[in-house]
Amino acid sequence: MKKTITYIAMIAITGTTLTSCGIFGGTGNPRGQRMDRDRCEQMADDLAATNLRAHGLGNSQDESFARDIAATTARNQLAASIASGIVSTLNNFRSQQEGQLTQRQQQDIIENVNEILRGARIVCTEMYHRPAKRKNPAMFTASVCVEIDIQRILQMQALTSGAPDVVTQMREDFLQRMKNEREDYQRRRNQQRERDGF
Repeated sequence: MKKTITYIAMIAITGTTLTSCGIFGGTGNPRGQRMDRDRCEQMADDLAATNLRAHGLGNSQDESFARDIAATTARNQLAASIASGIVSTLNNFRSQQEGQLTQRQQQDIIENVNEILRGARIVCTEMYHRPAKRKNPAMFTASVCVEIDIQRILQMQALTSGAPDVVTQMREDFLQRMKNEREDYQRRRNQQRERDGF
């Protein structure tokens, strides 16, 4: 009898531990069973990629809606990153007489980038399904990686106005900023994963 009680207690403890760690879809890992970086995250983090990429997640009870949310999240993240890089580059190359970009000029750049990013391709999709549990409904989580051809960004008017040597320098400055941001983002994510115990 004592052995039976001990055995049942061990099962209960094991089940609680796994749930809290996210193996059964607990709070430790909102995506459900897989805890390692999936293929889409790895593609977005690939510093050797020649195009610009971003990763996004989407949760919904509807599978297609979860995928749409993830793609939109990734595109918005990529657009914000690109627009910020362009604004920083232009401000760096503007003369003292020209001064910093105005709010209107910055908004124009953001709108142009958003227009281009509508053509960003989805290059990876991973779907996760968390079954209904107690009062929680079943949930789909989509993991998506999108990318945009770097040449489409480099051909923007903001990065092609000026003397040829200035344009070349601006493009190089922009690409270096994007590279640095990707490296910083990857470092922050790795640090966060270590803090979360992944």
